[in-house]
Amino acid sequence: MNWVVPDEHQIQSSINWLDIAAHQLHTAVAWIDGQDKESPLIIQYRGIAVDDEKSIKWGFHEPRWVCSTKYRPPVGKLTLRFNEPLSTQPSPIVLRFTASPNYCYWDDGGGLIDGNPTLPNIDFKIPIEPQIRRYYLMQPTITCVRVSDSLPIVITSVSISQSRGQWARSVTLEFSSRIDAQRAHNELLLITINGYEFYAIAEQPSASKAFGIETHSSTGRSRTAELSSPYRLPISYTNTVLRSLGGIIGDLLQNTGWTAELSGIPDFSVPAGAFSVGNKSPIDAINEAASQLGCMILADDATRKLTIIPRWPTVPWEMATAVPDLTVHDAVITNYSESVSRNPLCDVVWLRGEQQGISAKVKRTGSAGNIPAADISAQLIVDNQAARIAGTNALADTGDKLNVTLSLPVMVDLPPATPGMLIGIREGAEVFKGTCDSWSIRAIVSDRGDIDIEQSITVIRSIA
Repeated sequence: MNWVVPDEHQIQSSINWLDIAAHQLHTAVAWIDGQDKESPLIIQYRGIAVDDEKSIKWGFHEPRWVCSTKYRPPVGKLTLRFNEPLSTQPSPIVLRFTASPNYCYWDDGGGLIDGNPTLPNIDFKIPIEPQIRRYYLMQPTITCVRVSDSLPIVITSVSISQSRGQWARSVTLEFSSRIDAQRAHNELLLITINGYEFYAIAEQPSASKAFGIETHSSTGRSRTAELSSPYRLPISYTNTVLRSLGGIIGDLLQNTGWTAELSGIPDFSVPAGAFSVGNKSPIDAINEAASQLGCMILADDATRKLTIIPRWPTVPWEMATAVPDLTVHDAVITNYSESVSRNPLCDVVWLRGEQQGISAKVKRTGSAGNIPAADISAQLIVDNQAARIAGTNALADTGDKLNVTLSLPVMVDLPPATPGMLIGIREGAEVFKGTCDSWSIRAIVSDRGDIDIEQSITVIRSIA
């Protein structure tokens, strides 16, 4: 619509075109002379056009890029704590939110139903249990390559182990020749055993010689060793401002290329100056923080990610109704042994912070609370949630324990176990459960080229 002034103006009409009823649109136009004018427009789709006929595009919208700066909440929840006393003075609270950056996504088109629907998170637990067969046919495989350039390294044996108290796996390698040992020294190696990948750094080489025999081997740790000495210098850290537990761990991992998350642990605030470490590597500092809460570290070497979880992800008094992560049966158990350790069963524990913090009493629900465990004093006991986590894991350590050692194969439907897993052991129709305390895998290549692979796990089960 061309006005008297040079500026051009447009009028956009929005019409609902899913029904067949006629629509009438009145457009009011205010001219510069002050008089109001009207321009009526009548449209009918499935009948005779009245006054004017318009062309309306029908069908699914075309693929396109959609860009928006609408707010997208971060992963997790945002907690606002208003802990200042109420004041009648006019002092409003100012909340500042950073504007979201422009975000674009590709819309591949579609009708009334979006071609890219938002699917809900799959949040259900499917236990792993190998099938019972009359016999198992397996073709073991083992390979080793240098990650930097994918150079194959020939090894004759490998042993990998980890327990709940370790933040890195222990690795022992035996090479087929001196050249392979030299190529692997202080290098990141990718070891594949029956399709499952493990990362290791060959750190301490050794050699032995006898008449006609020369053996070269090395010991090392998993990729998590990148966060320890000698790869990282010792650091000293103190939270000079109020920080959450996740924020403190993030500070310790700054500029390392690793990330961390809390699993099964509610995040809580740590007052300024409450937590400090001195002259420790980043992973040792994180392990100290986790140990104060009765937690442990699991590492994903492929994605360089640390996960802080409780030492007892499933406490003994809840195992009866819990779903095991892995269930094994007699058909896949090649060796079984058990032993009993006697410990008093406690139902209450007292905890307190050090320079700052709280004093708390954690009691097992439904118990009398009259048999105390050893008191716990730690820097991070600064919140009720911290006391609950540490106290729960301390009580779970008490009582008589049945230590079961199992030897198992490594198959497609029987993957390597992980410390902290809830393991179910099937005996007939019954399944008793325990927590995986330690795990190891061993692979040996014989002189004839035969490969023998076996994993061993230790399961702790409470019997009191």
